[in-house]
Amino acid sequence: MANAGKVNISKKLKSKKTILSFIVAGSVLYLLATMIDIGKTISIIKSANIMYLGIALFVYYASIFLRCYRWKYLLENINFKGTLKNISEIWFLSFFVNCLIPAKLGDIYRGYLMKKNYMITISRVLGTVVIERLADTVCLIAMLTLSGFMIFKGMFPPDVFNVIKYGYGILFIALLLILFLKHQRERIISLLPVKFENAVCEFEHGLWKSVPCHSLPVTGALTFSVWAGEILRMHFVIYALGIDIPLPVVIFVALLSSFLTSVPLTPAGLGVVEFAVAGVLVFLGYGINISASIAILDRLINYASLLVAGSIVYWRSELK
Repeated sequence: MANAGKVNISKKLKSKKTILSFIVAGSVLYLLATMIDIGKTISIIKSANIMYLGIALFVYYASIFLRCYRWKYLLENINFKGTLKNISEIWFLSFFVNCLIPAKLGDIYRGYLMKKNYMITISRVLGTVVIERLADTVCLIAMLTLSGFMIFKGMFPPDVFNVIKYGYGILFIALLLILFLKHQRERIISLLPVKFENAVCEFEHGLWKSVPCHSLPVTGALTFSVWAGEILRMHFVIYALGIDIPLPVVIFVALLSSFLTSVPLTPAGLGVVEFAVAGVLVFLGYGINISASIAILDRLINYASLLVAGSIVYWRSELK
């Protein structure tokens, strides 16, 4: 059977929106390049301790494993009993697609693969994805705000404050829509064409059944562990360069980097993340070349390495 998923992704990569998103990313990266001494930055990167970078890489993929396990746990709550290997493969492929295509379309691709291979509706899968994203956002924004207060003493720079406001805005809108769906379900269904009624019911099933009250402690613990891994990865990247940066700054920069991958303008926040991380570190008094080196090394781990590993998994995958 021809692999329809591969065909669909090829089309998306050639779309005007995707091409434009890479042009935007390239423009931002070029702007960052004009602000640094490229020779000095390369020299700093070359001086990094390979062992600690290897540990950072290991921690990153360990956090991915935790994400996969958490999603398996959510799926089990809606009575889907897939193996961790198969679920991890689908999750990993969706993450890979998010690095290629803007607007987090990899999450929809995740639902598509589940439907094609395990006959579970896309809507039901997306319900679990929304819970996953909601848990991430709550934990991330809380930790980002707390570390930000520790660093800036409540006097957030305007750009940083806008990012945090954006996060709270997303969280507020998501919660509002979920509550609206819960209490106005019949009205929503009555306004939609009949063919969408089952999709709404399936989405609602995935949304509420994937996280019953008794599962909240486990889901919360896994989510916290995921973000602890993100922070630990950044710690080892900085440690590899022999730079002494206070823990609250490490936490804030790591979480800011992860949060900005959700910016829909570019795939996985390419360009935006590097520019913002370097900018925050410069604002806090670290040199532009050192700041850029940290941003680049971290993205080599959580973006470039994923492109390589994802490409291998994608082309070797036997999923429909």
